[in-house]
Amino acid sequence: MNSQDGDAGWLGVDSGSVHTRTARSGAESQVVCGDRSAALRSALAGQAAARLVVAVPDAWSRSGPAGALERESLVRTLGGFAQHSVVESSLAVVAFAVSSGLADGSCAVLDVGAAGVTAAWCEVEGATVRLVRSTTTPCASFDAALGHRHEDLHVALTQFHERGNHALNAAMRLSRYLRTPAYRVAGSWLTAESVINAFEPFVTAIQATVTGLLPLAGPILLAGGFARFPLTAQAVRDAVGSSPVVMPDDAAARGALALARGVVDAPRPSGRLLVDRVVNGLLEVGDLPLDTEPVVEVPAGLHATVRLGTSVGVTPGLAEGRHRAAWWPNRDDLGAVVLRPLDGGHPLIYPLVEAP
Repeated sequence: MNSQDGDAGWLGVDSGSVHTRTARSGAESQVVCGDRSAALRSALAGQAAARLVVAVPDAWSRSGPAGALERESLVRTLGGFAQHSVVESSLAVVAFAVSSGLADGSCAVLDVGAAGVTAAWCEVEGATVRLVRSTTTPCASFDAALGHRHEDLHVALTQFHERGNHALNAAMRLSRYLRTPAYRVAGSWLTAESVINAFEPFVTAIQATVTGLLPLAGPILLAGGFARFPLTAQAVRDAVGSSPVVMPDDAAARGALALARGVVDAPRPSGRLLVDRVVNGLLEVGDLPLDTEPVVEVPAGLHATVRLGTSVGVTPGLAEGRHRAAWWPNRDDLGAVVLRPLDGGHPLIYPLVEAP
């Protein structure tokens, strides 16, 4: 792999469900909270990058057209960056581990955050990482269970991190410590017992997802907003009998930066669009690589064919007009073709189905 001598032009972003983090070489990572699109625009304001890589929730690659729409919304936000790409958060975490010397072989990622628990298995060969499989289990809201806003809880979990860890560790060992005040939130104290009870859905999800990773060799990398929460690591230890490797809060952002710099590579699957198109007034069959996002002029009602390795997918009738075509892969099926009208308007999503 080749990286540039100067890193000022490279930027990594972790666009999580609650926080957006940016990473640039030689600088502290920055955190912005709030709505994903607004937070991303705020995080990127005034930034310049020759190449930008954004890590997004793994679930976007398994949620069909809804996930494609999420990614399209992100692409519109990133419109000012000439070179940008989108990767799953699990891949970015592994990219960070590889670039930091924390992983030199295949490994699992357990991402525990506000939206739930994601378990992923990634293959590592040298400086190349590939996501093999990933599952996400949504969990009941930790914030709602404790009756506080996420912003207030985030401040408390950070401010009282050491005290809270001591209280929770003691309460997990001896029941007499369950009523120990652990975190002060908005003027009142949360006991260790209330925090343990609110986190129980996450413990159940962690143990269920980690069990599915047991047949696979390799370390478990613990990431996400609850990675440093003592209840998280304990749930993993209870399930597998060993401790996970806890990643820093900005692991996904720094992993995205490593991918942007070319220090680590995450090959993306590619597809080719086979579609009739009009060129200089003549109709011809186009065989177009979708990773270049080609411009196509589509006759009304045309059905497109996409070749994805050994698989072939077809779309329903496409909208007439001039579009920029792209393809969003999906882990559970053939993904979707996206047409972005050149004259403006919302992108059009066409799920692919297996060709007969």
